Amino acid sequence: MAATVTNVGTNTSTSSSSTLTLGSVTASVGDWLVVMVAADNNGTNGAASLSTTMTDSAGNTYTNQGGIVNNDPGAAAAGCSFSMWTCEVTSALSGGTITSNYSPNTAAKAILAYRVQPGSGETISFARVDASPG
Repeated sequence: MAATVTNVGTNTSTSSSSTLTLGSVTASVGDWLVVMVAADNNGTNGAASLSTTMTDSAGNTYTNQGGIVNNDPGAAAAGCSFSMWTCEVTSALSGGTITSNYSPNTAAKAILAYRVQPGSGETISFARVDASPG
């Protein structure tokens, strides 16, 4: 049996704050969560406003797998940033939350999460592959 990938949900906001939360998240021990976040560059003079940490209501650990910054240093909100986070679920979530934390406060932001469930007798691992030209 193959792994199953399901969309956990999405959330967006245009209100300036330091967090964006995705609710009603369910994941079992052994699943993986893959979370993508995007945000305006709201730092001074348009500096990146990256998601600095990712947390959930069960206390799982998230790893930043990298991101992209489209930086326009001319003005705040003139560019955007994107990052991808992964989490091997070690504490189950049932109707839980995933929260992306921003610094500084950021207006336009979005979060999207997927749950990857292993098939019977399978385990899942995440390997980062850098696709550098060359």
